[in-house]
Amino acid sequence: MKSKCVGFVETMGYVTAVEAADAGVKSANVSLLSCEITSALITVVFEGDVGAVKAAVSAAYNAASKIGQVVGGHIIPRPSEEFKGFEDGTPYPFAAGSKESLDVTKKVAAKEKKVTDRKKRTAAPQSKNKSVTKKQRAEKERKKSANLEMAAETIETTTVGKK
Repeated sequence: MKSKCVGFVETMGYVTAVEAADAGVKSANVSLLSCEITSALITVVFEGDVGAVKAAVSAAYNAASKIGQVVGGHIIPRPSEEFKGFEDGTPYPFAAGSKESLDVTKKVAAKEKKVTDRKKRTAAPQSKNKSVTKKQRAEKERKKSANLEMAAETIETTTVGKK
């Protein structure tokens, strides 16, 4: 484990994490160790040589930033002997596709659905704000047209007065 390195990219949302994992694995010679899902945060974990992991984390961070929110990225070059869970091939807490990972994914999906439902319920009062905005727009348009009419009268008066 002397030349090995571990890299992490933490994202908000599943799709962003998938994009990070895909970009990281495609960009360098690294292994995707796991994806840990906790609430809305998902941590993608890479392993490989130091340079490869740096490149993978950088590519994953940049690609994920384009489609969602990235919380952070970090690498640990040459992890300590006390750093357990990687050197013997044991996956990081929830290996991608493991039963625990799938159970957590279902729980996260249920929580996200509750949050979405809650947002939909609270979105109804916002429609009143939109109607106020429409009224404000209509008032602005009315003022613009009044200003244009006044400007046209001024030009007409000025032009007629010159003749």
